[in-house]
Amino acid sequence: VAKAGEQPRVFFAGLPMGHEFTSLILALLQVSGYAPKVSDEVLNQIKGLNLKANFDVFVSLSCHNCPDVVQALNLIAIYNPNTTATMIDGSFFQDEVEQRKIMAVPMVFQDNEHIGQGRMTLEEIVAKLDTNSAEKDAAALNAKDAFDVLVIGGGPAGATAAIYAAR
Repeated sequence: VAKAGEQPRVFFAGLPMGHEFTSLILALLQVSGYAPKVSDEVLNQIKGLNLKANFDVFVSLSCHNCPDVVQALNLIAIYNPNTTATMIDGSFFQDEVEQRKIMAVPMVFQDNEHIGQGRMTLEEIVAKLDTNSAEKDAAALNAKDAFDVLVIGGGPAGATAAIYAAR
């Protein structure tokens, strides 16, 4: 899947049917300019990722968690020109599944190195890929004004203290 005049960066190895059909439709929409339903902050973080990588996601068409991971990596590939994302249906590529010893899906590989498996959100994947995200978070926190009051606790007493402190 690619924008007109660009090299494709989103690939589907196998038939994207079942739960993965939505991933195909979203990839087509997003490549054609449809805005994704993520915050501008996350989108800017994706665009600012300083990496050149090829992602492979092994899926099963009956998996309920796989579309979230596939769609997240597709979004990264669409908005970061140095990355590609390939959804691989494990039932079509049994030799590769056995070679990589895949026992559960979704299984994510970055440049043929295992980086994660199971349910992952876009934010979790981006945080894992962004090597200096902790420094960015610290800088954002340091840019804020000093706090007058800090309420620790979330029970009734903490809520009451927060209400009275806000007055």
